[in-house]
Amino acid sequence: MSEGDFDRELRDAWSREPVDTAGLCVAIRSRIVRRRRVGWSPAVAGVAVLLALVGYRLTRPPQVFVDAARDHRAEVVEKAPRRWRGSDDSAPAVAGYSLVRAKFCRLDGRRVLHLVYTDGRTEYSLYLTPPGATTPVGEIRQGAEVVEGFVRGVAVADGAADECRKFAGAAAAAL
Repeated sequence: MSEGDFDRELRDAWSREPVDTAGLCVAIRSRIVRRRRVGWSPAVAGVAVLLALVGYRLTRPPQVFVDAARDHRAEVVEKAPRRWRGSDDSAPAVAGYSLVRAKFCRLDGRRVLHLVYTDGRTEYSLYLTPPGATTPVGEIRQGAEVVEGFVRGVAVADGAADECRKFAGAAAAAL
């Protein structure tokens, strides 16, 4: 028997045998339905993504804190060249600390007064918002910097959180 004869005989046998596709369709459909029940629907996936984004937003530190830590690191700790003023008439007298220098800068797109105080050992940055503006209240550590936010401003120190908290309390009381 030649190859062509074999192919012809196979086709004839196949065409004589009725194929029941109904059973095959039922089996495929039941598998599709089972996978839909087990898998995530687009709505459930969307809600999961939304919850992840909200969770990230709630745990992410306020941008003003991140900017203050970065600015303090560059301008106070690393002494980046800037145009500072020796004093500022609007600087509060913070008990136990002396004003070293002052300038205006931007944090989170807002213009703030950047004041640098010292207690003789550590330099602290105090960023004051304009009257009527507020900042988030709370504390974070951003790298080596500790950031303490209170209603009228943000205090930053390089090092111990309790020292920064003490400075922030004194600054808030002076306002």
